[in-house]
Amino acid sequence: MSDLANHVMGGGYGTTVLASMDAAAVVQVPSDPYTAARQLVLQSVTNAGVAQALLTKLDQAAAAGQRGNLNAKAGIVKAFINQLEAQTGKTIAAEQAAALIQLAWSL
Repeated sequence: MSDLANHVMGGGYGTTVLASMDAAAVVQVPSDPYTAARQLVLQSVTNAGVAQALLTKLDQAAAAGQRGNLNAKAGIVKAFINQLEAQTGKTIAAEQAAALIQLAWSL
């Protein structure tokens, strides 16, 4: 588990508590993990091309899940995580990448 603590979600909008060793931030995010992940990508990734690639993976994972193709969904989520790991410290800060990776495991 990363330094980012837990996600507590519920209702139309949930409260996400991100806690690190130094500080904690409480952020209102949609309870739908795909929407939350999309918002965090848009807010955190500094390169438009990388952000678009991550958003495309989120859309593809959601579509695969809606079709009931869980193997495809799992593969796409793993590709999303791999790209985040590759971009950590480059186009996305480590703390935001860790939050997105944690969120991705809930998709």
